Amino acid sequence: MEKVFKDESNETTPPSLQIDFSEALWATDKLNSIFHKAGIPLNDVDFITETDEELIFVECKNANRIDATNPDFNPADDRKLNIIARKYYDSLNFCMFSERGLSKRKIYCFIVEAKLGSITLRNQWKILLAKRLPFELQRQNHFPMKMIDELNVMSIGEWNKKYPQFPITRLIEEICQN
Repeated sequence: MEKVFKDESNETTPPSLQIDFSEALWATDKLNSIFHKAGIPLNDVDFITETDEELIFVECKNANRIDATNPDFNPADDRKLNIIARKYYDSLNFCMFSERGLSKRKIYCFIVEAKLGSITLRNQWKILLAKRLPFELQRQNHFPMKMIDELNVMSIGEWNKKYPQFPITRLIEEICQN
């Protein structure tokens, strides 16, 4: 199975990023087509990968691309944060019901490349996003398995340092790089 994926694109915008999960036990970028084929309005993360110890959910937003439709993207907007959180929940449900990585650490990585994407702002976005994810829910209820273990809001460079076995490569020219 091919484990090198490109970020979402359409007829007017080509992919801008490529991620290589060749070293993973399993990886997919097919949740969108699975949900669409079933005719259900679920949201999905861009990629999910599984290692010996972790199930990693990856959502990418690259507003630095030269042809970006929203170059002033700011994920701090409540509506956007709710969608980003829902992508995790819907993707987690898919993994749970397909019994994928149930006993592994679950990590959500939101990779943001944007003009407004300084490390300070990414840390603020992490705090806002964490409030929408089940950290407090699982703390209060002591479930037998965790719904989430870690959240990262990071740049491509930070991802490549944390996960060198799964490199992200830029495919098109960008306005600026964080």
